[in-house]
Amino acid sequence: MSIVEFIMNHYIMIAELLGLWGMLDIGVHLNKRTVSVTRTVIFLIFIESIVWYIEFCLRDYSTLSLWRPILTATIYLLQPLILMAIMEIYAPIKKHKFLLYLPLVISAVILYTSQWTHLVFYYTADNKYLGHDPYYHMFPYFLFIFYAIVFLIRFIICNQKYSVRIRVVIYFISAACLAGVVIHVIYHSSVDYGTLFASFLILYYLFLYMQTSKIDTLTGLMNRQCYYFDIEKEKRKISSVVSVDMNDLKRINDSEGHEAGDIALCTVADCLLVGTGRTKSVYRIGGDEFAILYFDKTEQEVQADIEVMKGELAKTEYVCAFGYEMIDEHEDIDTAMKEADEIMYAHKRKIKNTEERQIAEHKEAMINVMHEALHSGMWGMEFDENGTMISVSWSKEFREMIGFIDESDFPNTLEAWSSRLHPDDYNRVLREFNETVEDYSNTKTYDVEYQFQIKNGEWRWFHAMGRLLRRKDGSPLSYVGMFVDITSRKEAQEELQQALIQAEQASFAKTTFLSNMSHDIRTPINGIMGMTVIALEHLDERDRVEECLRAVDDSAHHLLSLVNDVLDLSRIEAGKITKNSETFDMNALIGNCISIISGQLNGKNIDISVDTENLEHTIFIGDELHLRQVFINILGNSVKFTNPGDSISVKAEEVSFKDGIADVKIYLSDTGIGMSKDYLPRLYEAFSQEVSDARTKYHGTGLGMAITKQFMDLMGGTISVESELGVGTTFTLELSFEVDVEEHLVDHMTSHKDYDVSGMKVLVAEDVDVNLIIVETLLEENGVIVTTTEDGDEVVEAFKDSEVGYYDAILMDIMMPKMDGLEATRVIRGLDREDAKTIPIIATTANAFEEDGQRAMDAGMNAHVTKPIDVVELFSTLDNFYHGGNHD
Repeated sequence: MSIVEFIMNHYIMIAELLGLWGMLDIGVHLNKRTVSVTRTVIFLIFIESIVWYIEFCLRDYSTLSLWRPILTATIYLLQPLILMAIMEIYAPIKKHKFLLYLPLVISAVILYTSQWTHLVFYYTADNKYLGHDPYYHMFPYFLFIFYAIVFLIRFIICNQKYSVRIRVVIYFISAACLAGVVIHVIYHSSVDYGTLFASFLILYYLFLYMQTSKIDTLTGLMNRQCYYFDIEKEKRKISSVVSVDMNDLKRINDSEGHEAGDIALCTVADCLLVGTGRTKSVYRIGGDEFAILYFDKTEQEVQADIEVMKGELAKTEYVCAFGYEMIDEHEDIDTAMKEADEIMYAHKRKIKNTEERQIAEHKEAMINVMHEALHSGMWGMEFDENGTMISVSWSKEFREMIGFIDESDFPNTLEAWSSRLHPDDYNRVLREFNETVEDYSNTKTYDVEYQFQIKNGEWRWFHAMGRLLRRKDGSPLSYVGMFVDITSRKEAQEELQQALIQAEQASFAKTTFLSNMSHDIRTPINGIMGMTVIALEHLDERDRVEECLRAVDDSAHHLLSLVNDVLDLSRIEAGKITKNSETFDMNALIGNCISIISGQLNGKNIDISVDTENLEHTIFIGDELHLRQVFINILGNSVKFTNPGDSISVKAEEVSFKDGIADVKIYLSDTGIGMSKDYLPRLYEAFSQEVSDARTKYHGTGLGMAITKQFMDLMGGTISVESELGVGTTFTLELSFEVDVEEHLVDHMTSHKDYDVSGMKVLVAEDVDVNLIIVETLLEENGVIVTTTEDGDEVVEAFKDSEVGYYDAILMDIMMPKMDGLEATRVIRGLDREDAKTIPIIATTANAFEEDGQRAMDAGMNAHVTKPIDVVELFSTLDNFYHGGNHD
């Protein structure tokens, strides 16, 4: 045997296989697995031919060669193995693959041991081939036929997607090649089947090569060229055309990648192939568009098949639009397909519009809910691959929040926003913005609060948050975020902060107040107690005792002034001071105030002057009580803060008069120590004093000017001050008064001696011995007949035990241990006797507020006199009831 001889006998097979091997390298759109398996098949065919040729040559020997049984068994096994390999090329076997190869494995054991077992075949010593019997002898051929049948079945199944004509050609090629093997088996022709196998491969690959121009390599469907060929070739048999288009392929490719898009197309193709038979052909005519041709089908059958395909698609996540048109014998197929396209695109628009509307409505609803909950606006920015910002967008809600309408009003630019940042926030906010963009690690988020000027010029607070979406390399892709108007929250925080500051200031003021008042109250008390001790030790020295008593009187008045100032301030702050309205003479008021402060001069050589020449009117209706206190407070300070030789002046002038209202300016000046410009803004603050030792040196509390300012505000006037250290101070009061043209003046009496209450019978209720002694002494020294009690229940019993009309009045203390004065009054008013309802009951109490007087009136009392008792007020009240018609 020679190699040349082998080549000459097998040159056709060798040429075919070498040509096929080369054709695999020039590309027929075959995947790598198909190419590698094909080369394995070529190699197996070569091996089978070589083994067969060697075995054929060994037949000429007269004696048995041990190689011949092994080579024969190998030939028997290689032939079905080549069929299985060709099957792997065309359609890879995945499920139960081992079961198909199991007969080959069992046969290998049987055939390779047959020479010794004589089970299938064996060779005699003279090199003759013998079989065990006719049936076992045919075992290798049955094995081959079995695999040939499996191959054909598999081949037929895999080629169902091709048209009838294509399938006929495929089956003919397969049957022709395999028939040659079967014929040789039947006729026991000893030939090499390698040439037949090689020819089959060549024909099959020629078919594949032709199909590359007709078959879509991704889905396995016929392509556009095949579609046009078929509608021309089979137009008389086509009964219906169907246009199919897949939705969202672009979205899948963009969001999930092209591999996901390929999977989607293959899945859709499989769904469209359901029910494929001789009467239906499916084509992929480009991208996500498909076409289906039906042959000899009724419209009901076409509709039913479309519903089947839709049902298969419904099992997947993909959606397709369908449109079909039936074709009569006179209709052009192209025209029918255009009509089917129109129906399909209408269906697609309906699907797309429905989906997009649902998605848009869902997103819009979510965004609206979020905006409504947060009162927010959105913003977005896009970047190119170099990290350069290429677009900016502001949401409609954000524009509305800041007072703008549309893009023409507030452009989609970064500068439109940044130019309205507050100067205090500009650098900080843009730094945070840019650092977030430049952070390629994507760990930083944009989260800032800043002031922003809206369209009407108002500055409002916003909270902005943003997050960057980045590419794989970290470069920015998009920047999205939201704005929230937090002005109300900031204002609330500011209010809380101010409230905290005020609370701290109030706490500090309270501490300061207690500290100051502790010092201020203890000072006059110390004077009273000290002078009392000295007086008791010098009772036989009249002049010394008189001096001590005068000092006690001064200290007591100073202590009363302190208490009154504190009470006035607390009543003002509580809003319990009301404006009075009464007729008064401005000249008399000023003169009275000058008289009062003159008593405080203590020998100071101070000149006091009054100028009212420019007052056209002097009788006014206004709040004389509080104006008097304003005058006394200011003039009292002038006395305190002036030195011997200084002067004090009061000047009043009428600025204008119209419709019965006079505008009056009053100047209160002194040439005292004055005040610094720095101190003037704090002049009206409670406990405010410029000189640190003023409390001890000038006996001041720092409350007078605070009270003065509150009284001026109460009267609707204004107060201003000009002052200079070492030069003096001028206060200017501006007030408006109603002029009393009829001059109804009240005659103000200044001494209790002017009242005649002698012979008056008064029942007194007082639980404090000192106060009882004072009242009893004052009344008895002026001819009043006094009956004293020490509690509410005692005064009630004393009144009940008296004759009707015996008492002319009751002086009732309010705070008593067993029964207070209010309850005692109610009991007396409830007694069943004539004078119980008419007897004047006068409250004498240290509770000096207006509401205290109102409670006394509500309990049934007739008047309210505060402690320390003003003697003139007490006797004026008693005289009014004694001679005013309430006494029989």
